[in-house]
Amino acid sequence: MSRQTWYTNLTNKKGEMIMLKKLCKNITSSILLGAITLSMTACSVDMGKNDSTSLTTTQETNKTEEKAKEKANKETLTVMIGSDDGGGVATKTALDKAAELLDVNLEYSIFPADQFLNVLNTKGATGNLDDIIFCSYSLSDLPYTEFAELNGSWVEKISDATKQFTISPADGKTVFAPFGAESNFGLAYNKEVLKKAGIQVPIANYEEFIAACEKIKAIGVTPVYVSAQENWTAQILLLSSFTTTLMKGDLVDQLITNQIKPQDVPEIEKIWSNVLSLKELGYINEDHLSATHDMGKKAIANGEAAFYAVTDGAYGEIKTEYPELIDNVGLTVTPMWDNAEDAFVMANRSSRCIAVSKNSKNLELAKKFVDICITEPVLSTYYELSPGASPYVNLGFDLDMSPWNSEVQGLATTLPSYGDWCNALYNGKPKLNPFFGDFDLRVQSMFAGQTAKGALTEWYNKYSEDAAAKRVEGF
Repeated sequence: MSRQTWYTNLTNKKGEMIMLKKLCKNITSSILLGAITLSMTACSVDMGKNDSTSLTTTQETNKTEEKAKEKANKETLTVMIGSDDGGGVATKTALDKAAELLDVNLEYSIFPADQFLNVLNTKGATGNLDDIIFCSYSLSDLPYTEFAELNGSWVEKISDATKQFTISPADGKTVFAPFGAESNFGLAYNKEVLKKAGIQVPIANYEEFIAACEKIKAIGVTPVYVSAQENWTAQILLLSSFTTTLMKGDLVDQLITNQIKPQDVPEIEKIWSNVLSLKELGYINEDHLSATHDMGKKAIANGEAAFYAVTDGAYGEIKTEYPELIDNVGLTVTPMWDNAEDAFVMANRSSRCIAVSKNSKNLELAKKFVDICITEPVLSTYYELSPGASPYVNLGFDLDMSPWNSEVQGLATTLPSYGDWCNALYNGKPKLNPFFGDFDLRVQSMFAGQTAKGALTEWYNKYSEDAAAKRVEGF
């Protein structure tokens, strides 16, 4: 009700009261007058309340409309991202911070993790990519010829471990901006369990590791937790130990030209067999086929298991889920190698990167957005939520690193550092990057009953099929 209507009603009520006074001289008129006056008072109060509510609602509506107009006046960048990357609080919080600093809107297209790569490549083939692509895949899996060159000042500060993976194989230009931390893979371990069993880390080789497992089993604790329900976790046992086995002579060159098959190389079959033996010797949890990563984190935090193969990203997860237990969990190497000389620290390239579509209608704005992402306000926002080893050097500011990263970097002062077998550099080049071949599924299959040689054969069949489709020489 408007103020004018409210005032007119009130005036009419007063007129009615005067007429009643003139017509009614007895006691009844006084009673009627009191009732009318009471009615007027109630009406007046109610009108005031309605008027106040109406004013508040109008103000809120105006604010909403102003925000909508303000947003409409900003330029918008579209961002394509997988659910495994976009689902994390750290990623979206940091990207939103960059958008705030650049004063742009972000429109997210989040695809299920198992569909993301196919959708991305389809979009690339049709020239229909989003302005910004945020992902965890290697360039060899992506439509990198559709990515724009990036040339911010940060390019010269990319670390050696990551730099090679940001360069387009087509023309040698930088098309990826590293964002996520360089990752360390290895064995998370429960400090109290190892102390009780009389074990110190790092452990030199497979033989000593088996001896340690026997001691741990003797105190009633599961030596190694395996969560094989998910295909990506069990493979970490080999991702963090396999690289140096492949660095013998010209083995890699023979593999990538199809001169030799992995199942026919004794050293390769042996390290795969070492991993499988953990099951055969009874050193893993009986429910490994139904066990999940969440169950693994709980087991290592609570001391139900002594070791659990993880990425350093598990530090933040355990810290969030079991804050009172995280200080009792460390990270060390995975000694599946027979010879101590093959020991190494697994330090991978940056796992999350940003690209820009070269066909973007907002090309320069998208590039500027990437540059903003590689600044202290944005990176600090991300690394406070997801600590890790920075993929940059000499940025002029420090980023939060987890105690696990610090521990592994300490080991790297006496041991060499390499990426996992697929991302490692062989004579300066990531030669095995295109030969993943469902490696994760093959490792998982060993814990489901496949032999090491059988799993290797299946791995070869898949990566050789992929190589033939890509017309790799020798396949």
